[in-house]
Amino acid sequence: MMIIGPCRKRFAVLIRKEFQKIFRPTRQFRCTARPSAPRNSSRLSMAVVSIFRCGSINRCGVLAGADQFGKADQGIFSFWIHSYLRRKPLKYIGFDGNGHQVRDCLHPKDLVPVLVRQMEGAPGPALCNFSGGVENSLSLRQLSDWCALRFGYREIGRDNRTRPFDVPWLVLDASQAQRQWNSQPQTSIQSLLEEIATHAEAKPDWLEISS
Repeated sequence: MMIIGPCRKRFAVLIRKEFQKIFRPTRQFRCTARPSAPRNSSRLSMAVVSIFRCGSINRCGVLAGADQFGKADQGIFSFWIHSYLRRKPLKYIGFDGNGHQVRDCLHPKDLVPVLVRQMEGAPGPALCNFSGGVENSLSLRQLSDWCALRFGYREIGRDNRTRPFDVPWLVLDASQAQRQWNSQPQTSIQSLLEEIATHAEAKPDWLEISS
């Protein structure tokens, strides 16, 4: 999530105080931090934008491309491709252990034109989704199939346990971005995956560097 606009310096000054109000270091919070943190983050950002009457919140799907951190909790497309190529352990967790969970991906360069306009002060909604959409989405199983064609087949482990905070399908609705900013993904998912794969072949130690 990004805060764009002239309030970003003032946002930095207030961020610690506001977080202390929302995220009190209590035992109860520590037990519930994981499910509530995304909601509280959105609430905090919207509050600051509302107070200062400036800025925009850009909520994105999975930003992906070469040089993306290869971390399972941040850059799943990069993590999966690098790990697949390097024969690192991989497994499908939950959803019958078949890799059914789906995410969209968006190349950062497709977001840059909007960011430039926002920093120049162009008016827009306080909160807007940007994503690759259904056309630029894959399940983990489909991603593995792509990797098998690109690098050769390998086995993927399975773990049938259900984790309470896993989301089976997460593809953001970016129709408002299309209407307001005339923003649509220009980089196809095939081009994006190939870019990551080429980077993975050129940077054999990327997982260690970026984790």
